[in-house]
Amino acid sequence: VSPANRPLGIAFMAASEKGQAPLDFEAEEAAILEGLRPADGQAPDVSLTVEESGNLKRLQAVIKHVGRDCFDVIHLTGHAGTNKQGTPVFLLENDVGDAEAATASDLRDAFVHRPRLTFLSGCSTAMAPGIGAVASMAEQLVRQGLPAVLGWAQPVGDRHATTAAAILYAHLGTGRGLDHALLITLSTLLEKGIPDWPLLRLVARADAAQ
Repeated sequence: VSPANRPLGIAFMAASEKGQAPLDFEAEEAAILEGLRPADGQAPDVSLTVEESGNLKRLQAVIKHVGRDCFDVIHLTGHAGTNKQGTPVFLLENDVGDAEAATASDLRDAFVHRPRLTFLSGCSTAMAPGIGAVASMAEQLVRQGLPAVLGWAQPVGDRHATTAAAILYAHLGTGRGLDHALLITLSTLLEKGIPDWPLLRLVARADAAQ
């Protein structure tokens, strides 16, 4: 993949639906922006677009409006789990703020222009339910055509997930490859004494780490 001469494009959407534990997604946005200050003497070049509705259809409209090759990363923050059929779902919001469960297929269909990286910042989004009987949401998305998906292999604390995202995007924004940026992210989490560091999992095609 040839690097493009433009900022790293990130679409960020958080969902904090009624009846679920509230998420401090504004703090996550602030932490990501704070992390975009110069790292290793080089300032990251990142364009962050925030869709505040928590609604998948509205995110789809933003992706379609902005156009192809503008969003390298789609970042979703929220609660995740499984539905009654045992299928992994990501909990987003409907038009009135109630929970609306999205399957991997729902997300794939909404991403009308495929991002190079999707970060599902929700508990167990990279964990296969039923002791591996069902593929994780991250794996399902890659099987359905997305090149690379980051998720968490177990429940994870909000602050730890936020820290991981801020470190990752700071280094991706300086032009580092995904493999290098992820290695730095894991090493930094370990150095900070964050116990959740080994739970961050990348599912990807073999050619997606560039």
